[in-house]
Amino acid sequence: PTCSETQVPIDGVCVQNTGNRAALCTAKGDGTCASCVGGDLLKDGGCYKTDRLPGKSVCTTASNSKCTKCANGLNADGDGACGNCHPTCATCSTAEDPNKCKTCATGYYKTSNSDGPCMKCSEKISGCKQCVSSSDSSVICLESEVGTGGSTNRSGLSTGAIAGISVAVIVVVGGLVGFLCWWFLCRGKA
Repeated sequence: PTCSETQVPIDGVCVQNTGNRAALCTAKGDGTCASCVGGDLLKDGGCYKTDRLPGKSVCTTASNSKCTKCANGLNADGDGACGNCHPTCATCSTAEDPNKCKTCATGYYKTSNSDGPCMKCSEKISGCKQCVSSSDSSVICLESEVGTGGSTNRSGLSTGAIAGISVAVIVVVGGLVGFLCWWFLCRGKA
């Protein structure tokens, strides 16, 4: 965030650079920090804790205001910059290598616990947007594209609507049968 000259960005929020907070950041005087204390990360002129959001979404360990261990699993370079994993990976052991995924990005799954490639969910299960691997060979779909899941039939009615209509029909038919029995049995004796 852009802060006033008397404020500094700490964990993504502009705060007054006074008291205890002044010890968190060496202010430049222009609303940004020049450096951070301890294990805090200096990113875009602000100081971020690496053990909570938003800081830990970028970096999990920092030293001297620079990232040393990136949130995507890679080690930062000497300047504290993080490399990128392949787009199919959420975390990885080697930058930009599709065969070195530790965990997969949303919409992809892995079949082993070791580093390896991530496969697209929709290639294993048609229409699947998000999935998990439950064993070496099976994949469970967590989210399907609209209209491809088991909650709709060909007519477009949901299974809940079909169940409700079925119950209503049974109640009406049961009531009609009951009325006719009463009409012919009770009224017939009178």
